[in-house]
Amino acid sequence: MILGNNKDNFKVDVQKQTFCELFADAGDYPLALDVYQRPYVWDDSKVLQLVDDLHEHFTTATDPDMPGEYYMGALLIHQDHQTRKSYIIDGQQRLTTLSILYHMLKAALPANQDLKYTSQISVNNIHRARQNLRDQLQRIEAIESSSQCGSLFDHVSFTIIKVPTEDMAFTFFDTQNNRGVPLNPTDLLKAYHLRAIQIENPEPLQRDCAQRWERLQNGFGSSGQSNDFAPYLFENILWRSRCWAGNGFNPDGNDQAILDEFEKNAITPQAAQSIAIYPSRCNQLAEQLTLQPGDGYELRTKALRWNQNAAELPFAIRQPISKGVGFFLYADKYAQLTHCLLDEQATDETIRDFQKFFCLVYGDISEYLLELFVLASVMYYDKFGTHKLLDFALWLDYGLGAIRLEKFRLARQAPVNYLKKPPRNLLDVIAGAFTPDEILAFLKKDTYSQAVYREANYQTLNPVRMRYCNLIQKYYRKHDQSLIDKAKWIEGALNGH
Repeated sequence: MILGNNKDNFKVDVQKQTFCELFADAGDYPLALDVYQRPYVWDDSKVLQLVDDLHEHFTTATDPDMPGEYYMGALLIHQDHQTRKSYIIDGQQRLTTLSILYHMLKAALPANQDLKYTSQISVNNIHRARQNLRDQLQRIEAIESSSQCGSLFDHVSFTIIKVPTEDMAFTFFDTQNNRGVPLNPTDLLKAYHLRAIQIENPEPLQRDCAQRWERLQNGFGSSGQSNDFAPYLFENILWRSRCWAGNGFNPDGNDQAILDEFEKNAITPQAAQSIAIYPSRCNQLAEQLTLQPGDGYELRTKALRWNQNAAELPFAIRQPISKGVGFFLYADKYAQLTHCLLDEQATDETIRDFQKFFCLVYGDISEYLLELFVLASVMYYDKFGTHKLLDFALWLDYGLGAIRLEKFRLARQAPVNYLKKPPRNLLDVIAGAFTPDEILAFLKKDTYSQAVYREANYQTLNPVRMRYCNLIQKYYRKHDQSLIDKAKWIEGALNGH
């Protein structure tokens, strides 16, 4: 079936093919993975589920000689006439798993394939999938021998959608694979911005950006873990830091909102390898001006610190984002910065003090308050580094703790209301502040929280709220029956007594 108009450049070919027919039909356009494809991430449960499904289908057929087709959904393929390859846009996880199974049974890979995996995550997961399949060898051989009408691969079928352009491929892109991995908007952002790197020889630059993205996805942990940090970073930190502005913002960071902010609103750089930079803590010429009577002014320049730590890149969290390289460097910076603040074994004493409080109190608190605490802390750390970082954390908790103390049950809207109700949104205060003291003064003027601590009935708190009180008393080493004097405890802790 051909969809579209009569121009060959816009033809979409849709047909049904088996696994074997797909590879045989590839011919001079071998099946391949483009540089922007994410790693192979199928875990044990998905691999074993496939074996279970195949075993049930082929061994319980009414007529073993005619088992019928086992349908595995649609595959989306971009036929690139320039590279003469058929790039798998949607279906990598399924085809990779079946190819591992094919190799195990046939001692060879399917013909007309050029599947290459450069990610260590892919390599580790392929080895793991192969071992899982080996453990199921007896059942798999039963599947293969159950039909007298050829291999099981002659009966595994797909709907193949072939498109002539990448743009058309991503128009067709289905956000929910059959037996695949649900796609996040961050997967589409990665693909979009890698394709936006338009230079004569883009592969080295694309490869560098793809490696940065993989490190980001991996949360800077072991290379074999499958948890993807990118959705959390973009949904909970970057999108909110940019879009939770003013008092009338929409708190719903749905997929389309994230794509609009980081794709549609991205600007085109003057050169693919260069991006514009804006005023920020890490992009500051001088830090002090002195008036010399009769001799003009003297600027004390700021020491230039430059290293390979992406957390020190000269960006601001709300700055315009450049397409391509700029997007990946921006994401890399804030992933590294979040890691330095929350996950690393820090050597900086101030960060260790921050982490001590964070782990004790926010390791066991409402998810909604935790998310806002992390968001605001990342924005503060980005703006001022470690300068008065603990002060900020304790006074931020003064406001968030009042929410916990007041609410019997916390709804998602509670932290949103915390930002919307005051005349100024705390995130705007952080973004616009010139000094930490401006932010601290704003937090200390929170009369609503003062009233909550003063008027709370500490004798009737439910277990969740009582647990928060106990953790706060433990941190400040107090044994009071209430948190009425919490503001004094904060001042005492920061003054060293």
